[in-house]
Amino acid sequence: MILPGMASGLIIVHEPDFWRRPLPDFLPPRPIPPAPAPRPPQPAWAQLEVILDQVNVKITDQIAVTSIEEEFYNPNARQLEGTFLFPVPKGAQIDKFTMEINGKQVEAELMTADKARGIYEDIVRRLKDPALLEFAGRDLFKVRIFPIEPSSKKRITLSYTQVLKADGGLVNFVLPLNTEKFSARPIKNLSVKVDLETKRPLKSVYSPSHAVEVKRSGANRAVVGYEASEAKPDADFQLLYAQEEQDIGLNLMTFKRAGEEGFFLLLASPGLGAKNSKSIPKDITFVLDTSGSMAGSKLEQAKKALLFCVENLNEADRFEILRFSTEVEPLFDHMTEASPENRGRALKFIKDLKPTGGTAIDDALRKAMSVRPDTADRPYSVIFLTDGRPTVGQTDENQIVESVAKTAKGHTRIFCFGIGTDVNTHLLDRITEETKAFSQYVLPEEDIEVKVSSFFTKIKEPVLAELRVIFPEGIRATKLYPSPLPDLFKGEQLLVAGRYSGKGDGPIRIEGMASGESKKFSYDVTFPDQASDHEFIPRLWATRRVGYLLDEIRLRGESKELRDEVTELARKYSIVTPYTAYLILEDESQRRVPTAMRSLGFGDDLGIRQDLSANYQSFTREKVGDKAVGGARSINHLKSAQSASDAIVAGAAEARRGSVPAPVPTLQPAVPARNSPASGRGYAASTAPVARSRSDEYGQQSKYVNGRTFFQHDGQWVDGEIQGKPDAKRVRVQFGSLEYFDLLRKNPNAQPWLALGRSVQVLIGQTIYEVYE
Repeated sequence: MILPGMASGLIIVHEPDFWRRPLPDFLPPRPIPPAPAPRPPQPAWAQLEVILDQVNVKITDQIAVTSIEEEFYNPNARQLEGTFLFPVPKGAQIDKFTMEINGKQVEAELMTADKARGIYEDIVRRLKDPALLEFAGRDLFKVRIFPIEPSSKKRITLSYTQVLKADGGLVNFVLPLNTEKFSARPIKNLSVKVDLETKRPLKSVYSPSHAVEVKRSGANRAVVGYEASEAKPDADFQLLYAQEEQDIGLNLMTFKRAGEEGFFLLLASPGLGAKNSKSIPKDITFVLDTSGSMAGSKLEQAKKALLFCVENLNEADRFEILRFSTEVEPLFDHMTEASPENRGRALKFIKDLKPTGGTAIDDALRKAMSVRPDTADRPYSVIFLTDGRPTVGQTDENQIVESVAKTAKGHTRIFCFGIGTDVNTHLLDRITEETKAFSQYVLPEEDIEVKVSSFFTKIKEPVLAELRVIFPEGIRATKLYPSPLPDLFKGEQLLVAGRYSGKGDGPIRIEGMASGESKKFSYDVTFPDQASDHEFIPRLWATRRVGYLLDEIRLRGESKELRDEVTELARKYSIVTPYTAYLILEDESQRRVPTAMRSLGFGDDLGIRQDLSANYQSFTREKVGDKAVGGARSINHLKSAQSASDAIVAGAAEARRGSVPAPVPTLQPAVPARNSPASGRGYAASTAPVARSRSDEYGQQSKYVNGRTFFQHDGQWVDGEIQGKPDAKRVRVQFGSLEYFDLLRKNPNAQPWLALGRSVQVLIGQTIYEVYE
């Protein structure tokens, strides 16, 4: 069950007598006269700007108190009159609601959903903009605001209290931020802070909608934060959290349409307060490239990162440090206890490191494998930092990977950090793939110390290694991501997305190794035959799946099967990056899909085709350089996605790295795309400028709305499902007509689709409805 909270409202600016006229509980049908002007009128609310939106939420167990401070600005030279609307999401039970305007307490009128629907529809008729339709079916708080002085600000504060309900152990809190898209300009300052405190230890804390920062403070408290500037958010902020009695908390969410394979998302977390989940003693070897190319800030930052790691070793850990250039130099030449004396020696060794010589990667890896004791019953990790390609000793990529595969004994993980863009991304990624670890790439403008120390903090305290998930009898789970499953660490959480067939109740088990002993945790779950609460799961799963498939293409070459699956998933779930855009374009060209029905609206633009083709070819062929590093980082965003939209935006930005910008057309998209970086929901992969091209602008004209992907063609939004229904019946419906609102009432699920604009083609049932002006 999703029990929404509320966030910001919006101000509708109107002619002075708009709200003074009485509104009946039921608005009788009336014809809509044609627009007298050739240029469509602009929405009245676009005259105001939202310059500040701060949301503070205090959740104690399942009682949520939300405080909102919002500031509107009137940039016009005339006084305005407006009405503040605050849509109440379905299911929200508001125990207390207070509101102030410029410090004065006001009382808002609460309208039921039936009466509110009439108001929404009347605004749509008058303003000729359907955006408000997605709020139809909700209760509404309304208050008149007058005057709104010229070139002045209007500050509104809200506070409300609600009781959140739990479903399957998960409490779901939602703040609809999408009212902010009605601001005339991007919001200058947007922040959401959730202070979460529970009586029982907190386990999973997860946002599927936004890239949030979660800071845990003890076993029972966490602070969740999200900030953006110059933002135009268009999606609700969602937060899920769980409390568990067991040491490792596990929660299951599902989404399944009748007659189709289902989707699931597993959240597993030991939290910070597990009574018996002691950290496993670990062996770790730090391997640092000190070749001549590391001279300067790279080596200094890397040394600071290693100093941090050594200082934060656990007392029961053992460690070794290897520095390598033309040769390999160990500090101890064996695993050594992390005693104060040994740490002191390590700190001095690190501080004295100097850059010189070549890059003996193979020798360094062989030495790192050899220092692990043969009888070790604890996890063994290697943190490998390099800024170059192998130049000394064995330099063949395949031979180095094969050597790692042979010598990596037992539970060995090699985590690679590629520094700069002169690294062999294929080599590092294949090494981490072989040892069930992962790689990261640090750009020249990024801080190595921050990257490495942040990573080490996460893996500092392993709880369960060699994870396996055993599903209930009768449930067939497939295509699980991440694959293979990583280790579980204290204070961290694991998200596993996958597909399933079958239905029923039963125990799901997590098994793994801790201090040489097998550990098992069992939980009772339900895999339903039909579930619709968590519609974000399919796109999240598809984003990860596309990342893994593209990585297979990048590292081992493409096949028809890989291309076809990536293309279909990317088109269906609006996973648009330069790489997937190329595959979609090529597929639809070969199938001779009519231009008006194509997903990305490129038409026959030869320049865009060449731009996309060149980008994709460099992705599949280049191992070193800006484009290679950009490709690796792009795929990593998709593979590790926690919020599909944010991962797609970040992945697309990285895929443009190293590209030469092509001319951008004068005409900009008529409607900002939901996945645009300007939306404020995504995050820049780095602060470095990334080249943009014409294909990127076109590619952003896609939206994923209520489980469907829509693509824009000449100002019209076209449902991606229509491509597969060439013979479906078509019905034309005029926007704002009696038939239009009748269609909405009969098909409430279609409200978010029709809210896209005044010109929409959408498949409802077996009929294609074409809304036109």
